[in-house]
Amino acid sequence: MTIKKFWALPLLCAIICSCTKNDIQFGNTVDDSYTRLLEVDTVGINMSTFVLDSFATNSLSDLLFGRYNDSAFGKISAKPFVQLSAPADPGLESGAVYDSLAFVLRLNHYFYGDTTLGQTININELAAPIDYTYSSSLFNTSNVAENPVPLGSKYVTVNPGHTDSISIRLNDAKGLELFNKLKQASTDVQTTDAFLKYFRGVSIGFSSTDVSAIYGVKKKADSIFMRLYYHVTTPYPEKKWKDFAYYSGIDFNQIIADRSSSRLPYVFKKEISSDVLNHQGFTQASAGVLLKMTFPSLRNVMQIGPTVKLLNATLIMNVAPGSYDKKLKLPSTLGLYSTDATNIIGGLIYNSSGTSYTSEPVSDNIYSTNTYYSFDVTTYVNSLLNGSGTENNGFFLIENAPGTSGTINRAIFNDSKTTSNPSKLVLSLLTLKD
Repeated sequence: MTIKKFWALPLLCAIICSCTKNDIQFGNTVDDSYTRLLEVDTVGINMSTFVLDSFATNSLSDLLFGRYNDSAFGKISAKPFVQLSAPADPGLESGAVYDSLAFVLRLNHYFYGDTTLGQTININELAAPIDYTYSSSLFNTSNVAENPVPLGSKYVTVNPGHTDSISIRLNDAKGLELFNKLKQASTDVQTTDAFLKYFRGVSIGFSSTDVSAIYGVKKKADSIFMRLYYHVTTPYPEKKWKDFAYYSGIDFNQIIADRSSSRLPYVFKKEISSDVLNHQGFTQASAGVLLKMTFPSLRNVMQIGPTVKLLNATLIMNVAPGSYDKKLKLPSTLGLYSTDATNIIGGLIYNSSGTSYTSEPVSDNIYSTNTYYSFDVTTYVNSLLNGSGTENNGFFLIENAPGTSGTINRAIFNDSKTTSNPSKLVLSLLTLKD
């Protein structure tokens, strides 16, 4: 191990009494000739990438739609399937005249990919009801039959800072059908339960050739809706509309990755060592890619001296230079989630004061070569050193647990074997001299 030594200042007896081996009494103070302060930065990090085959996506706060091409992670597509409700007031005025039908998406200004490229948005009516795939879950790989011809399509170029909404003109045949049902007070449009039996929902898709960007939209009635426009002439000309708004019943986001031309192989539920990924690890939890770390040689630090106490542990995760840019942004926050040999995602890890192990990136905005995330993992490492856990205990470095975040951010990290800017676990230790 590479070890940096510092002679310690006099310390209170209580510090020594909490060491991991037999207690040694020194009275009220410890002479610095008995102790030394060491910094160890060569504890090996066993880094791997774990790819899920599927995960539930029916509990997202925001939905994603679109498709982009990522040379490292593959072609990532996002396609929501949603239900719509009957109008709050389904009645029409006497003499009402049909104008048009449109589908409206009000964006939440999240994007990922190349927004300078346009893409086609397709709104397809569902040919079958949305139903749970397993138990009470729908997954990123779930699917629902659609009518083959879209109700409407529109080629759009989105400016995330200025484009607030997208309106897509829909088929007038469907618009007139809905208008007549409202006009005739059909039972199909009087309640949402009845409406969902008649109109099962829609998918928000894209052209098969699109590889531009993915955008976000909130799951709210005022953010996703189908609007029927009409007008009246009595007692004076007036434009009106009825909204078939997003219904918070059953919905999900289909998120598919085509990795055939990416750096990640088609390997599901197996760990891909950083050794075969150019000494790098990948994380994109919203597409099922998890970065895992364990520390099998950590307990070796206990052999440095007769008595060892961990003072501080800092995990520094260095982002691979050139792996991100303005189009493929880094996650704004990453967290450490517990795991073990089963590769089951545990909970977000917290320290002894109740603060979660999360970090924002420290960015090198000039050269993009020294960007990193830093975590104070003292409590967790101390539990590994002194607890009964195995060498398989570790954590996933992810933005959020899969299926819980309405983002698609990703990052690539150097492992601890990289010669330039390696990720590392830095330990500050107090030990007694022999």
